[in-house]
Amino acid sequence: MAELLGIRQVTKQLGISERTVYRLIENDELHPFMMGNAWKFEQSDLDAYIERLRQDTKVRRGRKRGSTQPAA
Repeated sequence: MAELLGIRQVTKQLGISERTVYRLIENDELHPFMMGNAWKFEQSDLDAYIERLRQDTKVRRGRKRGSTQPAA
């Protein structure tokens, strides 16, 4: 069974505020579901979000500063 996390666990794990978690949900970057009256997140969803951030960072590092083109 997947490990389930609540909002507070997500804020602690990602080091962000509750408002930012809700913003990530609104922007379809995190995909929670309701269990009773609480949002729940699968650990694998957070892991995938973190990996997307890593990949985005690698792409940005490969570009010249201020440019949208890859570095030569």
